[in-house]
Amino acid sequence: MKKLFLRPLSALFFLLLLFLSSSCKKEQEPRRFLLAESTFEITADGGEFLPEIKTNVENLSYESLVYWISAGDDGFSAYLNDGAEARSGKVVVYSEEYGLSDTTTVTQAALPLYDPRYSSQDYSADGEVVVVQEASEGKGIDIVLLGEAFSDRMIASGEYEAVLRRAADYFFDIEPYKSFRQLFNIYIVKAVSKNEVLGMYTAFDCSCDSETRVVEGDFDAVDRYVQKALPSQDRRNDAVIVTIMNTDIYCGVCYMFDPVADDDSSSGSSKSFFPAYYSEDDLCYTIQHEAGGHGFPKLDDEYSEFEGYIEEGWITYIEWGEQYGWFKNVSLSSDPETVKWARLMNDERYADEGIGMFEGACQYSRGIWRSSKDSAMRSAMNEYNPVSREAIWYRLHKAAYGSSWEYDYEEFVAYDEINRNGHFGSLSLNRLPSERAKSLPAPIIVGKTWTEFVGE
Repeated sequence: MKKLFLRPLSALFFLLLLFLSSSCKKEQEPRRFLLAESTFEITADGGEFLPEIKTNVENLSYESLVYWISAGDDGFSAYLNDGAEARSGKVVVYSEEYGLSDTTTVTQAALPLYDPRYSSQDYSADGEVVVVQEASEGKGIDIVLLGEAFSDRMIASGEYEAVLRRAADYFFDIEPYKSFRQLFNIYIVKAVSKNEVLGMYTAFDCSCDSETRVVEGDFDAVDRYVQKALPSQDRRNDAVIVTIMNTDIYCGVCYMFDPVADDDSSSGSSKSFFPAYYSEDDLCYTIQHEAGGHGFPKLDDEYSEFEGYIEEGWITYIEWGEQYGWFKNVSLSSDPETVKWARLMNDERYADEGIGMFEGACQYSRGIWRSSKDSAMRSAMNEYNPVSREAIWYRLHKAAYGSSWEYDYEEFVAYDEINRNGHFGSLSLNRLPSERAKSLPAPIIVGKTWTEFVGE
């Protein structure tokens, strides 16, 4: 009986030992795992990369689920992202031997602004006209603003329109324009440039001479965009056209085109170029000086860049322009009795406004006179002197109401009461802000009307 009982127990015990032995062996085998980084960021330049991987297996394989990432034996490689926005895609790391895999989302940044490798791809906004304002009085004086070297992404982000709107506001942030903004039509025309850098493929092919600071550009291209806002040739021939360049290079100039009216109304189109990003203060000053001073009323510079007498060529230009109402803020005569601003200088209401005879203007120090020590046409001053204000006021009314409008000196003086504060009488001689080593160039007299010039 005893032997019969022990045999089954021995067998059962043996089986139990086998089971325990097998379980221990399984627990001793390492557990296989593969964990890849869930997200991974790379630069626009692309190149080879590999997300962080935690694993205890070897012989991993790689797979890309997007076209701009390729998979190799040792990881991944991304192409350059030359698009307007960052992009994301998934890659897979896996072990075919153990059936393990994990996925990583890769985000690639876009090229930074002004990177010469960036190229616009979306031209759908090109030529779109934004009407900022329509004149509520008069015939409407036209200002057309364009941007140069702004890409599709800068237009899509709103940067293009924001810069041009700020420039327009600066134009009107000074009297007399501030009081007569209602006389103007203001247009922005969107121009998509392929690149964001001057000297590459841009809408108007602008370039800046580092020595003279003169800006040149494709005027025919400018005219094609201006026509989208102003189909009328007559209106283009008397418009204020401004191109603001996507650059921080200090440069700029105003091209003054021949008058379209045979009178003293200072008529004629103008084309100003200047930078958007040299500084915000300069954007303000430059549009007031180039477009608001030279471009619309045809005022001349009041600073002296060269020592010596004004050259004969400029004397000829001034004498020619005076018959059309140009250059009302400078005089070739030093006679206080016959100078253009004699009436203002002798008006007791302007006794504290510092109006007088100051030699030096049109960039020359001798042989040409201005009416005040300083002004917006001499330095970065946010104020036109009384003589310039009168010239602008005159031009505004002639342009808005036509030849039927008649000038009344007392009407101007009544308006100008808001500006008579004795400021100009207390000024010291000023030239230019100290950070500028050199002023911008003199306005360029083209010798043709706008449409004659672009139609050549």
